Amino acid sequence: MVSTRECLPPRFRCMNVEGIKLNDHPACQGGVLCDDAGLVTGLWTSVASQDSSHKDTTTMTGFDVCLLSQTVTALCGSDHCPDVRSLDAELWTIRLAAARALGLSPARIRQIEDACGENPRLFYVLGILSTETQASKLLHTGDIILEKNGHLATDINDLGAIHDDKLVRLVVLRDGQETALDVPTTPLPSLETTRVIHWSGALVQLPYRAVQEQVRSMPSSVYVSCTLYGSPANCYGLRPGMWITEVEGRSVATVDQFVAMLEHMRLDRSFDSQEQSASNIQTARYVRLTVVNKALVSRVISLRVDNHYWPPWELIHDAATPCGWKSIQHI
Repeated sequence: MVSTRECLPPRFRCMNVEGIKLNDHPACQGGVLCDDAGLVTGLWTSVASQDSSHKDTTTMTGFDVCLLSQTVTALCGSDHCPDVRSLDAELWTIRLAAARALGLSPARIRQIEDACGENPRLFYVLGILSTETQASKLLHTGDIILEKNGHLATDINDLGAIHDDKLVRLVVLRDGQETALDVPTTPLPSLETTRVIHWSGALVQLPYRAVQEQVRSMPSSVYVSCTLYGSPANCYGLRPGMWITEVEGRSVATVDQFVAMLEHMRLDRSFDSQEQSASNIQTARYVRLTVVNKALVSRVISLRVDNHYWPPWELIHDAATPCGWKSIQHI
C-alpha cells in the first residue's frame, strides 16, 4: 500500500492504492511497465509528498494500469467519461489474525482464504476524509470491510475508486458483528476549483478536497490557498492554510460574502478614517481580519491594502471563453 503524509499547505495525497516496487530502477522520470509481450500492465510515475520538516520529497512508484483502464476504455468508445466516486475513507490492510481477534468468524475466514490463496487480507477504515458527506456518517474508523455489492472486498482497486455507482452495499465488521450498510458515494470532479479570488496577494477560494481531509469542521468557506511573496498578505501574516471568518468585524462565511465585502470597501469612502483623496483611499487602508487555522485557533491581524500594485480580481471557470476562464476586476 502507498500512502503519502499530510502536507502543508494541503495538497493531493496518494492513498488507497497499491504500489509496485522494482529491484532495478530505470533511469527515467516516468513511463509504463510492460510484460514480455509488450502489453502495458502498469504506470511508472513520481509521487510527491513532504518529510517531517515539510520539505518536498519525490519517490518513483509503479501503479497497476487498472487505475486508468476503465476510464480509457470508456473514452475510446465514446465521449462519456466514467463518473469516478469515493467512499471518503482512507483504508489500510489488516491480516486475518488481527481480524479474528476483533471477532471475525471462522466461516468468514475460510471463505477469504479460499478466495485469496497465499496472501489473504482485508481492509479497514483508517480514517474518514470528510465529515461533510453522507458516507462519513455511516462508516466509522476501525470498520473492517468484508464485502462490496455482494463480493468479497479483498482488492483495494475495487474500494479506492468507484466508477458510476452512486450507492454501494458494504458489509463491515464493527464491534465483533457483521453489519450491512448502504453507503452513498461522493463524486470526484475532474475540475475541483472553478473560482479563485485574488486580494492583496492572497488567493482565496472554496476549500478543496485535500483541505477537507485535514479538518473536522470548516470555520468558513473563505480559504486562503496561497500568498504571493512580497505582497501585503505575505508581509502582514496572512498564510496559506488559513480561513477568513471576519472582515472589519463582519462575518464572511462564503466566498460571495467575501467578494461583496471587497465591493463594499471599494464603494464606501467613509471606510478610511483619514481625509484622503479618492486615489489614496485605495492604497492606504488597513483592514482588520479574523482568521482561523486548521487547529481552529483564531487570531486577528491588520493588513494594509495596496490596490495599486495588488489590485483585487477573480478568475471564474467559463467553458464559453477561448481559454476556459474569465477574469473580473474589482477596482
